[in-house]
Amino acid sequence: VEHLDLSGNRFQAPTMKILSSVITHDLLSNILSLDLSDNPLGPSGVKTIAKALSSSTKTLPLQSLKLARVKAKAEGMEALAKALKAKKTTSLQTLDLAENEMRPAGLKHFASAVNAEAVPHLRALILKRNFLAHSPSGLIDTAPISELLSTGSLKELEELDLSENWLFDMQIGGEGTGSQLSAAAFAVPGRFPKLRRLDLGGEYQGQMSSEQLAAFASALGVGGLPSLEELVIPCGGSAQNPNPEGVVALANALTSGHLSQLRCLTLQSRYDMKGEVFAGLCRSLATGKVSLLQTLDLDMFNDDTTEGVGALAAGIWGRKLSLLVSFRLALCNVNGLAVSGLGLALGGGGCPSLHKLDLRWWK
Repeated sequence: VEHLDLSGNRFQAPTMKILSSVITHDLLSNILSLDLSDNPLGPSGVKTIAKALSSSTKTLPLQSLKLARVKAKAEGMEALAKALKAKKTTSLQTLDLAENEMRPAGLKHFASAVNAEAVPHLRALILKRNFLAHSPSGLIDTAPISELLSTGSLKELEELDLSENWLFDMQIGGEGTGSQLSAAAFAVPGRFPKLRRLDLGGEYQGQMSSEQLAAFASALGVGGLPSLEELVIPCGGSAQNPNPEGVVALANALTSGHLSQLRCLTLQSRYDMKGEVFAGLCRSLATGKVSLLQTLDLDMFNDDTTEGVGALAAGIWGRKLSLLVSFRLALCNVNGLAVSGLGLALGGGGCPSLHKLDLRWWK
């Protein structure tokens, strides 16, 4: 058996004892992928399977381990981290730990395993919706995520999903954060040289402050993530004091030439993206510096978007976005003539590869 998919079977901890015995006795010595997602294993079930992985008499060729939504929590993550440190699964390339409520305590254990070179070949890491900076008591602790993002042991990483975790909604080094967490950590030169996909999104469970977006985008603009192809940026900014610096920095990064490999961009609606700033972002998209874009998803509900829509239309007329396959644009306060101009640009063959178009607007 090389691929074993046991996901969604309502397996609980006792069932894992059987699987554990199979692994321990080397009956799955050729296993390449194991999926136990969507089973209510709980911490005890995760501990059982983790112990089996570390107790195998041979190094396992396991390349993909999926434990999404198994209720691992911090205790299960501690056991898994210990198993990874045994280095019987160093071939892992994909690790899916989404929605396990690991919290900072669980992430601390995992980060220690990463820094122990336990997953040197990891290419995809999914940590979606794990409350990574929020302790059960309500306290904010960003030290573990800071440790993970400052590692030098994920050089092979190509995909990182940190969506729906509320990691970057505070100011850099703000009071009570427990560390100097900065979104710029992703783009430190040489830290994640092969990262192609970065998901920080989540409309309700993920936000990024203007200052954090500015730090992140500024780092992108000097080549911090040279291989980046897909980027999801969450909503954020302050409605009371909208600061445009983050979106302006993103626009500058898009025209810097350092994001020339970008294929997919999603930018969720932000309070700090007013009409003039949105227009600047759209003009940056229309320069041709991100001509490989295939998916563009923009939300803008906070101000007049007429000028921005006009800039996109001009870019499409000029075939600066000619490779678009999927285009979604949700707007408010837009002039009907601007939308008409966009429609004419699209209908005029400016995006010959377009397969999916989703336009929504309110005048």
